[in-house]
Amino acid sequence: MSYMARSRKVSWTAVGHEFESRRAHANLFIAQMPNFCVESQKSSLRQIIYERIDILLRQAASALRAGEPNYAKRYVYLARRLSMRYNCRMQKSQRALFCKSCGMPSVPGLNTKVRLRKRQKAAEHLCSCGGKKQFKYCKAK
Repeated sequence: MSYMARSRKVSWTAVGHEFESRRAHANLFIAQMPNFCVESQKSSLRQIIYERIDILLRQAASALRAGEPNYAKRYVYLARRLSMRYNCRMQKSQRALFCKSCGMPSVPGLNTKVRLRKRQKAAEHLCSCGGKKQFKYCKAK
C-alpha cells in the first residue's frame, strides 16, 4: 500500500476488489436509499423539533414564574435556535409566548400587559422592555 492510499483512509470493498474512499462509499449508500425513507425521516424529525420547542417554551414560562429570568431567557433562546437550525417555522401560538425584542417569555400579569383594542379588534401585548405585539382576534370580512 502506498503512502497516498494510507493517508486517504481507504477501505477494501468486496465488489470489484478495488479501493474506494469511505466518503464516496457513504454517498453511494445514501444515493441508493429510496426517497420515501428520507422524507419520512424528515417528517419525524420535524415532529420531534416541534415537541422540543413546546417543552422549552413551557419551561421558560415556569422558570420566569419561579423567579429565574436567566433560565427563562436561555430556554427561549434554545427554542428559537432549534427552529432556525432545522428550518421549522414556529406557529403563531408559539410566537405569542415570547418577546422578540428582549427574548423573555410573555407571562401576562408578571412581565406583560394585555390590552384589548376594540376598534382594531386586536389584543396588544406590552412587554416590560417596551416591545409591542398585536394579535387580531376577529377575522376581517
